[in-house]
Amino acid sequence: MATDAGVSTAIGARAVANVLTAFRLADATAPTRARSLAALGVRPSRTVSRLERVGAIRPGTDPETRFLDERAWLAHQRSAQSRATVVALAAGLLTLGLAVGAALIAR
Repeated sequence: MATDAGVSTAIGARAVANVLTAFRLADATAPTRARSLAALGVRPSRTVSRLERVGAIRPGTDPETRFLDERAWLAHQRSAQSRATVVALAAGLLTLGLAVGAALIAR
């Protein structure tokens, strides 16, 4: 199971990288330089939907076009890293608390 989750995460990260690269290579990084997904060689997918949900991919000046908002993407990444750090710290504190509790009970 853990291996499947790791593979799934790696595939998802690769899919995100591929979509972001397509936008960057086409210079579709501003509303006026937006392109259609077809022009970018990108198919509608869960990855594209997820990037749209977090604001990294936005509509261009033409409703059928999209562009990569690099600032929004970086903000999303920083936010995700911050959440991961908080979860890791909370897990560490919980583990420490359980160890201290077990030591006190064992006395």
